[in-house]
Amino acid sequence: TSRMNAMAGSLTSMAAGYLSIGAAIGIATSAFKAWGEQEQATLKIEATIKKLGATTDVTSKSAHEFADAYGRAFGFADEEVLNAERALMRFGVTSRTVLEQATSLSGDLARELGIGIQEAAAMLGKSLQAPGEGMKALKSNGLDLSESMADMAQAMADSGRTAEAQKLVMLALGAEIGGKAGSATGGVVG
Repeated sequence: TSRMNAMAGSLTSMAAGYLSIGAAIGIATSAFKAWGEQEQATLKIEATIKKLGATTDVTSKSAHEFADAYGRAFGFADEEVLNAERALMRFGVTSRTVLEQATSLSGDLARELGIGIQEAAAMLGKSLQAPGEGMKALKSNGLDLSESMADMAQAMADSGRTAEAQKLVMLALGAEIGGKAGSATGGVVG
């Protein structure tokens, strides 16, 4: 009986060892996958910045610093934030200050609509390209944006005041959903 107990103890130790090795392999695999996703996001944003050249004041360093800080504060992975920044830049958001504001709004929009931040950034980017139509599209997704604001944004864009129209879109969206990303990460139930 003592010999059987010793064998059972040995088998239990071996099983625990195998489980520990399996867990370690799982952790290493997850870490390697996350590193690969981060590297891909980095390469893509650097290519976008290079393509924009002198038309942007965004640097790889500033994009990464914002992604890291915003991601930590609001529960997004760095690569998700970098991909959102890249999406916005591809829609013409090239000012660092505006990019950071638009990325923050993208996080709020993502939380409000239950979608990924990159998808939200693409929606916002489209709205900034065509402000009046964009506001109407956001409204059709359930946001409470006024028709008159959308018409005003469109009139501004039509008269060549695109930057003002974009600011109006961001102000209206911020008033509607601003802070959603932060409220989603706060508290026990988040």
